[in-house]
Amino acid sequence: MLRPIQGLLESDLGPDPNRIPVIHITVPPERESNLHWSLPFAEFLGLNHTINPDDRNRRTADMTEPIAHVMRQAKTRLVLIDGINRIQDNEIAAAFSYFEALQDRTNVTFIFCGTGAREIIHEARYNKRRKNLPDVVKGKTYFSDLPVLWAGVISYGDDWHSVVQGFEEDLCLYDHKPGTLLKLSKYLHQRTGGYIASLSDLICQAAQEAIETATENEPEAITKRLLDDIRIGRGDSR
Repeated sequence: MLRPIQGLLESDLGPDPNRIPVIHITVPPERESNLHWSLPFAEFLGLNHTINPDDRNRRTADMTEPIAHVMRQAKTRLVLIDGINRIQDNEIAAAFSYFEALQDRTNVTFIFCGTGAREIIHEARYNKRRKNLPDVVKGKTYFSDLPVLWAGVISYGDDWHSVVQGFEEDLCLYDHKPGTLLKLSKYLHQRTGGYIASLSDLICQAAQEAIETATENEPEAITKRLLDDIRIGRGDSR
């Protein structure tokens, strides 16, 4: 999985010997503190985390800040965490608080692998493992070992513009003028908060509405006026 992703990133961004586009770690055997979580990252990045390199039991303090600094400098885009099923129920909140803190510092995307990864992510986000979840994601009826992508908010900037452009290039509307959505990029970010899922909902609903309501005076295209009339959730005041 990692090599194709790294190849795509290098193809898109160009070769750079100082770039570390992808990090792969396994859930550590000890998970009591941020120190324990930071060690596999430090080891992957080749950072010394011992006071005396010859005595690996004499570890330094939390390595989170050094690894976040290296990840930013190395332009890391993706972190794959394997063995997520090793995390115990009472460790989930602390573990994902750590991932969120690291994500805030680096703007990377996380992918989690391991049996039941989807259910574990649900508990991390909603604290409701096997409670009040749709049957399809309850452990009793569905226990997937497929990787789970956890993508955070995309900040307004080049990455967001690229996402909007990608959505626009996939549109199949007769009268849509290329570049329209890109010009509305800031507006779309404000409407969606930078979440791809919300952006997808908004654009898909707008495209469907454009198709169903198209007339001679209202062409089959997405416009700001059309977007203004669409709500994408209870928190959307539009």
